[in-house]
Amino acid sequence: MRGIERVLATAVAVLAQASACSLFVDTSGLSGGQADAGDSGDAATTLDGARIADASEEDTATANAPMLVQERGTSGSTTDTLMVSLPSQATSGDTLLLVAVSNEGYPIAVSGAATSWALAAQSGNHIPTSVWLGTGATGGNVTVTWSSTQSTADVLLTEWSGLLQKESDAEMNGMGTSITTASVTSAAGQTLVAVAGMHNHTVGAPTGGFSSIDSVARDDLQLLTASAIAGSGTYSTSWTAVTSDGWDTILLAFSGG
Repeated sequence: MRGIERVLATAVAVLAQASACSLFVDTSGLSGGQADAGDSGDAATTLDGARIADASEEDTATANAPMLVQERGTSGSTTDTLMVSLPSQATSGDTLLLVAVSNEGYPIAVSGAATSWALAAQSGNHIPTSVWLGTGATGGNVTVTWSSTQSTADVLLTEWSGLLQKESDAEMNGMGTSITTASVTSAAGQTLVAVAGMHNHTVGAPTGGFSSIDSVARDDLQLLTASAIAGSGTYSTSWTAVTSDGWDTILLAFSGG
């Protein structure tokens, strides 16, 4: 019996040791694997090391987009000159953007409050509409001059942070109640500015994620403006008027500099 007991005891001890060994797992290798998995979770890198877009990059581009600082509009009748100034002194180095609409033609010159002015875009099948850029803001009055007397004219002067560099523009015109811009394709972080020259009818808010900047109206003439900060894609906007009539629009995309 004692021999049998010793054999059974030995068998139990062996089984206990084998059970303990089967429960042991070396985790040192797995801990290293988990660290690698954590590294591969980087949103900007795929498992094979390829670079992909990160939402934070678009956020950074948006943060660097030119921003509207201030604006002021004015209008006149039976005149060939309009003068406008911003509510506050412009910051040196900022860019001025001026929109002009009138009944009979485009301005021939814009001067003052900036180092230099240049025509950025124009459209005039129904309402002569133009956009001018003034670089190196200096402050003071801006003078807009036409070659002949305009029965009615509206202008809007805006200040934008930093340097506006025009990347693209698109013009459109038509008849109807839907006042629509053509489309532009932009990169992330560009600033889009939409302008419209139309007859003085009640209109709704701009569509497509654009926000109104300001409008100027006098007699039968109205100037509309709106802006948006773009992601990568194709953009346009429109306003809806209560009365069908002729209109011209311009959409511009700007990057900062």
